Amino acid sequence: MQPNTPDKLSSENYAEILEFLKSHPIGVLATIDENGDPNASTIYFSVDDKLRISFTTKRETRKFENIARHNKVALVAYEAKDQSAVQVSGRAEEVKDEQEALDIYNGTVNAAKKTSEDNVPPVAKYSGGPFAAFRIEIEDIRLMAYGKGDRFSKSMEKASSPPSTGDPS
Repeated sequence: MQPNTPDKLSSENYAEILEFLKSHPIGVLATIDENGDPNASTIYFSVDDKLRISFTTKRETRKFENIARHNKVALVAYEAKDQSAVQVSGRAEEVKDEQEALDIYNGTVNAAKKTSEDNVPPVAKYSGGPFAAFRIEIEDIRLMAYGKGDRFSKSMEKASSPPSTGDPS
């Protein structure tokens, strides 16, 4: 299966993924620890119109240490109501430019404001050293949209119905 990078997406799929990520700024970020085992944590993230995903963490966190050793990551944002998700895999690259890093942090704060009663994101409450901003260089991105309603049960009904003979009578 060919990877889907933002430049390979159809304009319709690009727009769907972008809208989904902008309206669902909470996800689970998976990193790889020193033993090669996965580690996952919930993060606030932001995405710009170029489909660049960014997030903030602290330097004294397992997430930061894992990315420093091995920057391969996966991110999943999920919508339970519609049974939809965007899955991303790529490499987390630290953003060193101070203004860009501040913009990324502000994106984290805005995500918290959109989704929480508490406008202060968890990363600002954790004492794990200075902030670090990251952008994910996307290697693969997919929208998994299973739809609303009971499409599955309807498709199962059709599958269990006797086959049609093609005769409408």
